[in-house]
Amino acid sequence: MNNNVYEKIKKAVNIERLILGLLIGVFLFIIFFQNEGESRLIILPFLICAIANFLELLFLNFQKDKLAKIFNYVFKISFFTFVIGFLGFLIYYAIVHKEYPFLIIIFLFIIIGYLMLKDKIFKRKK
Repeated sequence: MNNNVYEKIKKAVNIERLILGLLIGVFLFIIFFQNEGESRLIILPFLICAIANFLELLFLNFQKDKLAKIFNYVFKISFFTFVIGFLGFLIYYAIVHKEYPFLIIIFLFIIIGYLMLKDKIFKRKK
């Protein structure tokens, strides 16, 4: 009985997340095609993450775990690429505009990100 209730709640939450993901994806898709040039580059990583997240949830609902795992990796790679690109742009901006104290803040974020991800990137063998 208790396990059955848990499964129903889990399915309801997944359907809610699917609907929300679809709405966000459609919203970003519309914004992407209403803009031109460099504005699209700003929206593109969010659109890729939204599509990957939606497809991951969709395949999880259909118990297609391998496909869901692939889209989970697509999400992680696109998000990681976005963060690296964003931090790279901030470093470039700080150097060009001679905002050197801003570099300290950027490097603090890089260190915090590294500390958060080091166990996932560099797995230790025991």
